[in-house]
Amino acid sequence: MARSFYTRLQRQLQQKGLRHALASLYQRVQYRYRYLRDDVLFDKRYGVETRRIESVYLSQQQSDYLDSAEFYEPSRWRHFSRMLAHLPIQPADFHFIDIGAGKGRVLMFADRAGFRQITGVELASQLVETARSNLQRYQRKTRSTAEFALRCEDVAHFHVPAGNLLIYLYNPFRGELMQLFLDKLQQAQQGGRLIYVLYRNPACADLFAARPGLQCRVLNRDYGVYQVISTRQ
Repeated sequence: MARSFYTRLQRQLQQKGLRHALASLYQRVQYRYRYLRDDVLFDKRYGVETRRIESVYLSQQQSDYLDSAEFYEPSRWRHFSRMLAHLPIQPADFHFIDIGAGKGRVLMFADRAGFRQITGVELASQLVETARSNLQRYQRKTRSTAEFALRCEDVAHFHVPAGNLLIYLYNPFRGELMQLFLDKLQQAQQGGRLIYVLYRNPACADLFAARPGLQCRVLNRDYGVYQVISTRQ
């Protein structure tokens, strides 16, 4: 690995000069540092496995919307905390729901942030079992008293629960399935409660923007933060 790295660095020096080579080196070091800090150390601290990207499981799932699904990739605390900082809420007053919960990392983030009712919804049974094992280890380590729930469910059949909700999405799906899910959120908002959406890697931001019932609070290349408002007269 070290030899291949030095070979690439030497090639960049020869082809693009010192400035480009140093910039490339800095980016690589920064990436490795963040991976160590945000992924390796998180898993080690709580005795869990959430950092490995997964995609093979997708071919084993049954869903009418499988073409819209995206692979598992772990969220990072720095993005989660930045998104949450845009909302003037008390976490204990909200039911936190991660759609496409994967291995459960964001459910642990939610506990750290102060949410007490925390639900993960995930299509793949393999990932649900991993998430369940991770949460058991996490709870033993932290003695968390949060109420965790995991649901192995196709989001096409998801029923939006009552009460104040904070929905988390890490680009779990696109296209027709995203449209269907946004329909569910808007139909569920009849006033009298708060529904917010944290959207990491907002690949479908255009679908959100096209809906008057989704009020954008912030949008950048890393994430979007939205409030679902009632449009009924």
